Amino acid sequence: MRTINPAQRDKLKQPFGKVMTLEETIEYLKGKKNVVVVGDKTLINFINNNVPYWIGIFDFKTKRVEISQEDQQLILTQVKDLIKVNNPPRVITLQLENVIREALSNKKNKHIWVEGEEDLAVTPLIEQAKEGTIIVYGMPDKGIVVCQVDTQLKEKVEELYA
Repeated sequence: MRTINPAQRDKLKQPFGKVMTLEETIEYLKGKKNVVVVGDKTLINFINNNVPYWIGIFDFKTKRVEISQEDQQLILTQVKDLIKVNNPPRVITLQLENVIREALSNKKNKHIWVEGEEDLAVTPLIEQAKEGTIIVYGMPDKGIVVCQVDTQLKEKVEELYA
């Protein structure tokens, strides 16, 4: 288990990729494969706009407030293969890392329901995903962050935890 210290938390507030609007994100992702979506609001936007994705990670919260029952049902109607994992706030559990590894090793669509905090799933995704994988996550009040995994991005995450 990795506990995130305040300095790391501050660094994690910086985007790992380009911040875009929903419309820019949809346009950018046309024809792209291996898209991983982290975060309820972003996942709901993908579902509502029929944007294809490979893996969806959610916790039924936005800004630490539970999303509506309607939005929870919307997500659950899309679930084909669900894995539930515990990951308390400010930590990355070994269980979360293992579930991410399993999801990335399988070409089937997966959903990971995180009990606790899903925001930190972005860094183990970057560490474990193959180069070329696209990770999309929401940045509250800013937009949607889109990053493509490459060596430079993996090194940035490695430095964060060094």
